[in-house]
Amino acid sequence: MLGMMSVLSHVECVWREARCALLGACLAGGVLGCGAEQSESVQHVVVVVLDTTNADHLGSWGGAAAASPTLDALAARGVRFSEARSNTTWTLPSTASLLSGQYQETHGVVTANDRVPDDLPLLTERFDDAGFDVAFISQMIFASERHGFDRGVDHFVYHGKNKNAPAFHEAVRQRIDELGDQPTFTYVHFRRPHSPYDPSPEYLAPFEPGCALGGVSEDKDLRFADAVEDLELSDEEREHLVHLYRGSLREVDDKLGEMIEALGERLTEDTLLVVTSDHGEGLGEHGDYGHGEQIYREHVHIPLLLVGPGLEPRVIDQPVSTVDLAPTLYEMVGIEPPQGMEGRSLVGMLSGAAVEHAPVRLSGRWYPDSNPQVGAVGARWTVLHQDGEMRVFDRRHDSQEQSPQELAVSPDPELAMLMGLTQDLRKQRPAAKSVPAQQLTPEQIQELRRLGYLK
Repeated sequence: MLGMMSVLSHVECVWREARCALLGACLAGGVLGCGAEQSESVQHVVVVVLDTTNADHLGSWGGAAAASPTLDALAARGVRFSEARSNTTWTLPSTASLLSGQYQETHGVVTANDRVPDDLPLLTERFDDAGFDVAFISQMIFASERHGFDRGVDHFVYHGKNKNAPAFHEAVRQRIDELGDQPTFTYVHFRRPHSPYDPSPEYLAPFEPGCALGGVSEDKDLRFADAVEDLELSDEEREHLVHLYRGSLREVDDKLGEMIEALGERLTEDTLLVVTSDHGEGLGEHGDYGHGEQIYREHVHIPLLLVGPGLEPRVIDQPVSTVDLAPTLYEMVGIEPPQGMEGRSLVGMLSGAAVEHAPVRLSGRWYPDSNPQVGAVGARWTVLHQDGEMRVFDRRHDSQEQSPQELAVSPDPELAMLMGLTQDLRKQRPAAKSVPAQQLTPEQIQELRRLGYLK
């Protein structure tokens, strides 16, 4: 581990000059000042991932206010990215992308038996090298040591057995309570609202008073909707499924509230909190349920919130990606980024500066010898190549991607660029860089069954 003083000395020389040259002496009236000031004010970084969260179901994003009172209160305090997208559609490659700033085609972690390669720089390692005490606390097997996410971690805690996992929540609370003078980086990965959609009755009640269909919640085909092929639901059953999902959201939102309460005034003094998700979830919007293959809005539209010292409340409507988080955090705390990142820092946006639009790339689950679903999101257009067909959507009038446009020759330069990018993405194949994960233990097999991944 490098000495903290030597790293910060190097950072002060290199990053202060680079950031001030790029952003000016100060950004937008003092929000997020030059590198030295910001690295001194942010002593603790906490990244929270709510697994499988489609942002359209959250109150601040136009969804159900009862599903997300904690997130909505946070959104009012910090910076909310209304159009954030996950790079891909399931936990393992998405977590690798979030922690590395690379697309799944580049890092190559694309199958359930892959492990992040040793030469892939992760956020946890870079923060550890910079003298931060690093903790990784997870409830998801695809965000666990089996897949290499314990690298650079001083305190690794994994609880995947119990859906409520009191030991998991106690580990989170203990970590927050122990934040002190030493800089820390903490990554927390909640299982909810991932299927099975199994909220406690008190969390289902706001969406389904009296729980008239309470017995249906025991129907495996509903609770494990994303593990059932060709699922056909009545309107009543689909509505109940949405209620179950939102009840699960509300339950994890309450757990997030406990974290916020424990952090207290640190969020205005010395702690940066990031809340996001690894991917979204389909609930019949395009006839399918769950996540993995398709890349419609519901599968990749995720929350992204940043709250902390120096961040003024604002909403940013420009599309951004999970691969942008790593370079953003490096710049905010003054850590020199590694080579090979494909995301871009969002610091300019956080300050309110005008930043040029850049396309957001999407790709679904990779299978051997097959072309995945791929796409790109721009300022106005979304272009998706799914099931052998290219579809174009006008985001201004069809944000839910229900009415594909005619594919006539268009003079629109952005649309032409996005269509070309999507065609190029179809030709890519994952880099052969990942290494095999360890053989599954009986306990891990049982966990995958609980999640619906194994029959």
